[in-house]
Amino acid sequence: MRRLAQDSQAVVRSSLYVHLLDQLQWTLLQPDEIVTLADELLAGIAEQYGASAPRAGSGSLGECLAAWSTLVVRCVIAQTQAASLRAVRSVRS
Repeated sequence: MRRLAQDSQAVVRSSLYVHLLDQLQWTLLQPDEIVTLADELLAGIAEQYGASAPRAGSGSLGECLAAWSTLVVRCVIAQTQAASLRAVRSVRS
């Protein structure tokens, strides 16, 4: 989690994602207007961390929040697995 919080690209993408959700909540943007960009932001962060990207679904607030939660969990799992593999490799060498 600390790496996510300190990664400037992840922080920028996260801020943009939250801004999209805020615009959606205030009905300044509609779900069909944000879903593509939301998916791109999710995919960008997932790629950085070697995780699979969830989708924002139809772009509803609930689906977007669920996708964000899923993304964070997948990134943490991917980073934990990568650290475990590095530890095993260093023990073997």
